[in-house]
Amino acid sequence: MRQDLKQKLELHTLFWSAGNDRPLFGFCAASNHPAAGYALFGKEILTPDHINEQLYQAYKADYTFVSILPDWPGDFFYTPMPDCGIAWYEAIIGCPLHFSEGTRMAWAKKLGASPQEFVANCRLPIKDDDAWINALKFLLERRQADFQLDPIPLVLARGIIDILFAALPETTVVLGLALEPEAYSEIIQEIAGMMVVVIKEQLKTIQPFHGGYALRRGLWAPGSVCMTQEDGAGLLSPSIFRQTILPAQDSIWQHFDYNLFHAHSTSLGIMLDGLLASDKLQCIECMIDPNGPGLDQLLPMLRKIQAAGKSILVASSLAPDEIRWLRDSLNPAGLAFLISTDTPSVYTAVAQ
Repeated sequence: MRQDLKQKLELHTLFWSAGNDRPLFGFCAASNHPAAGYALFGKEILTPDHINEQLYQAYKADYTFVSILPDWPGDFFYTPMPDCGIAWYEAIIGCPLHFSEGTRMAWAKKLGASPQEFVANCRLPIKDDDAWINALKFLLERRQADFQLDPIPLVLARGIIDILFAALPETTVVLGLALEPEAYSEIIQEIAGMMVVVIKEQLKTIQPFHGGYALRRGLWAPGSVCMTQEDGAGLLSPSIFRQTILPAQDSIWQHFDYNLFHAHSTSLGIMLDGLLASDKLQCIECMIDPNGPGLDQLLPMLRKIQAAGKSILVASSLAPDEIRWLRDSLNPAGLAFLISTDTPSVYTAVAQ
């Protein structure tokens, strides 16, 4: 093992326990590739048979919305993402998917209009040798074969509320969780159980990278790893999130050694106290939204995360001076920045 790789692995190991003495910096760029899936299949409803070599090759150079820059990874690892535009978790629960003209994604159609219709139409609980999971494993194996020297990440684990919003009308879900949470309790448990199975199957398929695994953000951990989110939680109250969604997230995190939770700055405040109460969650990613709280408002929340002993990954396209201000305002221990930019060289001084 080269010394620089050894040092990078040690730096990532320290980050998860807030033991690093300087922030980590990584650089990424947004995907701007054409809608390959639509060109292949149009608006056909997808089946696992559509996940083939033709689709893999069409997406070979475009595996994620945001990709670590291979020539400017910084402290991060280049992690070639194998999603192929598929909303995997929605497909696995049974949502019909089709590619959309002008986008790179296959979008999910609703399973029904009520919790009862969800139960009647979904594929949960999933069975052994599930065809959609096998299709995902095929892509992971192909990606692994093409990039044997890079850590292959897991596909994004969609949030429980996000999956519910994909499968049912959003208003129905929001009102139902507030007024009839018991109607959703078993569904939420089934979704969480499905997510655990899918993540574990991916970890079994991917070859470990120096004894650990990587996330799509370019972070590596010296053990099993999980990245989840709940983007739809911005429509919930803090108490509803904590009572209905957080226990299911906890039930997922307990299966893995290292867990990162992706949150947007616009909804972080709704979930923050609940997230900090979990001793199974080591790191919170805060993606800074242009229409979210200003940095002055966000800083106390980030400091609260650090005070709770959790690490922070700040993902943003902030200017160098703004990144410098955040860097200097936070504890370097357990701090990392993922900067979205087409000109990483302008951040060189900030990242030193």
